[in-house]
Amino acid sequence: MMRRVEVLQNSSELAKRGADLFAAEAAAAIASRGEFSVALSGGATPLPLYTLLATDEYLCRIDWSRIHFFWADERCVPHNHQGSNFYAIFAPLLSRLQVDAAHFHRIPGELPPDQAAFSIEKKLRSFFAGHSLPCFDLVLLGMGVDGHTASIFPGSHSCLDASRIAVEVYLDKPHSNRVTLTMSVLNNSRNVVFIVSGKEKAETVRAVLEDDTPRYPASMVQLAKGTVTWLLDLDAASLLTGYNLPKGDNWRFNG
Repeated sequence: MMRRVEVLQNSSELAKRGADLFAAEAAAAIASRGEFSVALSGGATPLPLYTLLATDEYLCRIDWSRIHFFWADERCVPHNHQGSNFYAIFAPLLSRLQVDAAHFHRIPGELPPDQAAFSIEKKLRSFFAGHSLPCFDLVLLGMGVDGHTASIFPGSHSCLDASRIAVEVYLDKPHSNRVTLTMSVLNNSRNVVFIVSGKEKAETVRAVLEDDTPRYPASMVQLAKGTVTWLLDLDAASLLTGYNLPKGDNWRFNG
């Protein structure tokens, strides 16, 4: 696995770098295989990225008709619910695209969690027919303060089941039950990009990138063949010690 760490000034520059990576990977996949498969994540951090992708610069730059959109995880709520990851991306980006709705492969969060997991697993096996596991061209991920990514939380052992593609995740909070892709699927991707911001995540970022023993789900995203890119703002990167991080300018480390 190749890991690349890039530190940028703020959320605007995170969005710009993320959009450029999205466009580059889309162009490469379409040139090589005729289509681009991407799994997206919800949350506040990538919202500026989705908003930027919907601007004229990227609407004209990317061949959206050849993209198939999937989701890394989803809350078990209706698709138009404010908490839905599908809705969080549809409103700023997908609603702007002149793309056949059949290219939006959402997780049916309105179903009970086990049925939703079975439904998306069946769809993924069909789309990636001939492969034992889905192989996304790109997966966009975030990371929580507790080190979770997608909806793989610390102690979520079912999410590590190598025989599964998607699993249900039951949480105690109301409207929090979820469906997530498993770690095996994430690690079979060609490229993964983490987008992380905020000082409250700095210690977790440091542990994930610098500790020898993985102790967070985000630490376990280690691709068999591809590249994991971490896009961090200065706050999220503020406790990194091994990279001689300068203050002020955008900075990049390839490791």
